[in-house]
Parts: sequence; C-alpha cells; structure tokens
Amino acid sequence: MLTIRKAQMTALRADALARFEQQLTEHALKFAPRHAASLGDQQLQLCVHTAVSRARERGFTLRGPVRLWVELTFMFGIDFDTDPQLHAFVNVLSRPSTPDHGDQLSRAENLRIGAVDFAEAIAGSDGGRERAAVERGRGISLDDLSIRPEEEMIGLLDLIHPEKVDAVGTSALQQIIKDARSLSETHGLDDLAGPMAMTLLMFTFGHGCIADPLFPWIAESLSHPELDARARLERMRRKALRFVSAGFEGG
Repeated sequence: MLTIRKAQMTALRADALARFEQQLTEHALKFAPRHAASLGDQQLQLCVHTAVSRARERGFTLRGPVRLWVELTFMFGIDFDTDPQLHAFVNVLSRPSTPDHGDQLSRAENLRIGAVDFAEAIAGSDGGRERAAVERGRGISLDDLSIRPEEEMIGLLDLIHPEKVDAVGTSALQQIIKDARSLSETHGLDDLAGPMAMTLLMFTFGHGCIADPLFPWIAESLSHPELDARARLERMRRKALRFVSAGFEGG
C-alpha cells in the first residue's frame, strides 16, 4: 500500500500552488496585457503570488474565486480589499468566511457583481468616463496641486473624475486625504503640492499604491534622496500620466 508522508503531501500542495500561480500569471497577460507585460516576468510573478496569498487570507481557496481576486487586484490595486474608496463592494468581505465551498462561491459572486457595477459607474460602459478623466488630468500641473484645504482637494478630484468622486463618497475621500498627508510627510515631500499629489495617486491607483508591486515606478520615483521634493513629485506626475495614457493608447 502506498504511503504518502506529511512532507510529501506538503510538497505536492506547494507544487500544485506554484503551477496554479503560473497559470494565473499567464491569465494576467490576457486579462491586463499591457500592464502585466510592462512589469516583466519576475515582478509579475510577485504580484500574482501576493494576490493569491491575500485571497487565501480572505478565505478564498477555490480556483475561480482566486482567479477573480487576481483580476480585481489588477483593476483596483493590491490592497483593494482594505481600500475605503471601494467600500461599496468590498464590504462583502467583512462577513466571516466559512470552509463551505458554496459560501465561498457566493461571496466571490457578490464581490464580482459589486466590482463590475462600481467599475461601470466610474468608467462608463465604453470607458469614456475614464478617458475623459485622463484628458482632464493631462492639464494638471504641480502648481494646480498646490492646495491644502480639504474641500479644495476634493473639488479638484471632482473636476478630474466626478463620477468616481460620486461613487467613492466624501467620507472615504476624507480618509484618503488624511492618509495622503501622512504619507507626504513620511516621504519627505515638503512641497505644497505633496499632499494633493499623493491624494491623486491614491485616488487613481488605490490607497496602497505607494508600496504596490503593480506600480513599482511609484516607490522608485520617491526613492531618490538626491532630488528635492518638487523634482520627485514631477517625476512621479509624469510617470503617472504616461501610465494612464498608455492604457487607452495601447489597449
């Protein structure tokens, strides 16, 4: 009789997980081809592995729900499940998970429906709302970002992408602004444009974007101590515009 030792079972599970993550990496190249390809093999694998680990922490272990989690990660950022801007649909995750497969599938389906509704509300059925937001964002300079009052900061976000401001809501935006002010200080962005620039980044790429492996250029832009705050912010602004513009120019 064949006896499989515990260590062998662990190795088999690890091998199966590694193969599944490779399949998800290939899926990401089809789901978000431009973004996934731009990361390079190693960074893309890191993103997928991080997303799978987060999904498992949240009680998703079945292939379909985990694949959905990876897709939502590319849509909304690595920390989408804790992003206050996405409260409209991530609240489904606040309910304790159970080992029951039916419960897991139900939670995943509710998450999917909420995400699709949210994405359509902010982007439009044909992506027109996001394209318009990108066009408006092209004309925003660091001088335009040099504002401090909270109501003016929200007003600028509303000018750029009013549909997303409506979908996110004032309370969540206030939390994002508070976090952005703190991050601006942490990263030594002692420029008047610092808090608004960080707010706009988090509004666009997710509240965890500063350390998100999906957007390594953000951390890279901040990691140049030889540059003053203004130069780092301008570097980041240009890279952000290049990224979002390429999404519509290159598909």
